Amino acid sequence: MADLEQVGGACVAWDAEAAEAFSSRHLAPSDDPTMPDDFYARGVASGELLLIRWQLGDGSTLAHTALRRETTDGKSEMVIVGAASARPELPAMETILPLLEDFARAWKCCSIRWHTERNGLVKKGQAAGYRVSELVMRKVLDG
Repeated sequence: MADLEQVGGACVAWDAEAAEAFSSRHLAPSDDPTMPDDFYARGVASGELLLIRWQLGDGSTLAHTALRRETTDGKSEMVIVGAASARPELPAMETILPLLEDFARAWKCCSIRWHTERNGLVKKGQAAGYRVSELVMRKVLDG
């Protein structure tokens, strides 16, 4: 069993491992017709997105998160733009959320937000103290 007490995160450049992690977890921008295929890669390269690779104590990857900070009226919010677990048999979200909260505090953010269409992530978020704050509706139009 992996040692989840030794999880650490590091900011990394976009690479083949990140591209595979995001595409294989149904987070590829091509799943959303409003996003270009290279959305995450360009965002990380431009500095708009911060990519964190979360690793276990043995050096293997647990997950990746793509983050950005939004500031309005002097208050910042960390946005989890995308996340992908490399080890679906492990509780990546429950392990990483407290670490992301620490990171958000260090980044001087007063809140964290993410969008999801997965009911399981909503339930895990609620169990960790998050609440549903909006529902986003989208319809893809022909042509």
